[in-house]
Amino acid sequence: MSEPLLRAHGAFAGWVMAHEAPAATPGLLGDARAGAAERLGVYRNAYTARIIAALGEDFPALKHALGAASFDTLAAAYLHAHPSQHPSLRYAGARLPRFVAEHISQA
Repeated sequence: MSEPLLRAHGAFAGWVMAHEAPAATPGLLGDARAGAAERLGVYRNAYTARIIAALGEDFPALKHALGAASFDTLAAAYLHAHPSQHPSLRYAGARLPRFVAEHISQA
C-alpha cells in the first residue's frame, strides 16, 4: 500500500473510531444528498453498532438480564469509556465486567 493511501486509511479509521465528529475531514467530500460529516456518521454509527452487537453475543446473560435496550445503552457507555484498541472484536469486551461492577457499585 502506498504511503498516501496508508495515511488516508489511518485518518479515516481515526475519524470512524473517534467519540466526537471531527472538526475537519480533509479529502472526504460531500454532495447534494449528504455532507462529509453526515457520510462519515454512517460509518461511525455502523462501527459502534457492530461492536455493541458483538458485545451482546459475548455477554448474552448480561444482555438478557438488562434487556436489549438497556444493554445497548450500557455497551455504548462502555465503548465511550473504553474504546476498542485492537482490530479484532475478540478483545472489545475485555474490560466490560469491571466496567459493569464499577457502575453497579456507584448506583
